[in-house]
Amino acid sequence: MRIQLTNVRPSMNSQSVIVPVLLASLFLIFEARAQISDHVVKVGILNDQTSIYADYGGKYSAEAARMAIEDFGGTVLDAPV
Repeated sequence: MRIQLTNVRPSMNSQSVIVPVLLASLFLIFEARAQISDHVVKVGILNDQTSIYADYGGKYSAEAARMAIEDFGGTVLDAPV
């Protein structure tokens, strides 16, 4: 006896595998890289100082970054921060 199944879909088709792999590869291609230029490391802080979130990431986030740099020693690869 031969049983033929119809309307059975595979659990993963090729499109459901290809799309996440392509998206993940984009993250690997465009990763952030730190660079030291003119033997100085510059740190940029993007924070909110005026809205309701200013208490969580406002002017005190810049102070926290300064404190972290001091704790780290103030240099990275013998370049001042």
